[in-house]
Amino acid sequence: LRAVPMAPGTLAGGARLAGGRLAVLRTPPGAHVLTGSEIALMGPRGEGEQSVLRRVDGSRQDALDFDGRQVAAQVRGCRRVLYVREPVGGRPGRAPAGRHCRLRLAAPLALDGHGLRVRLACDTFGAFCGASGVSLRRGGRGGPVIARLRQGAVRFSPFTLRLPRRVRRRLAGTKVTLVARVVDGSSGVATTSRAVTARVVP
Repeated sequence: LRAVPMAPGTLAGGARLAGGRLAVLRTPPGAHVLTGSEIALMGPRGEGEQSVLRRVDGSRQDALDFDGRQVAAQVRGCRRVLYVREPVGGRPGRAPAGRHCRLRLAAPLALDGHGLRVRLACDTFGAFCGASGVSLRRGGRGGPVIARLRQGAVRFSPFTLRLPRRVRRRLAGTKVTLVARVVDGSSGVATTSRAVTARVVP
């Protein structure tokens, strides 16, 4: 048996040996296993290590393949899984980022006794999702801010954006824009900021 060294904090996934070289699926310290893993190529004793494909899914040991000339891996995206391949020997490749989740509503924005009820349609990796960086604006995305969640707060769908009674009375039937980052419930991965405009149901 031969031991291949790994940096402290690295999460090791699967490995494939071909053509006298070893391809290792691993997640560097601080990266997310679903979207920030990489495939590293090295000699059978760990020598000559180089990263050949980054930003892949490292959650399963069989989520890679290697035939000595190219590597293949799985990439998570919104409502899709991509399979990518990269020739070895050149500059490290970067798999397409899975950051294009849309911000969609599963039900109309509706007022309740505490504020605005928000139910998101989850286009993310898991079965449930949430939102962070939430702000509610009157009219379009550039309109005045009516309410916002504190920085770093995450609300999982469905949730209520609390509003004072006087604000609730004025919102019924008006057009508002919800701006938020979609957060995947199973992984905690957040997408880039998105917006959706809708009319508030009384």
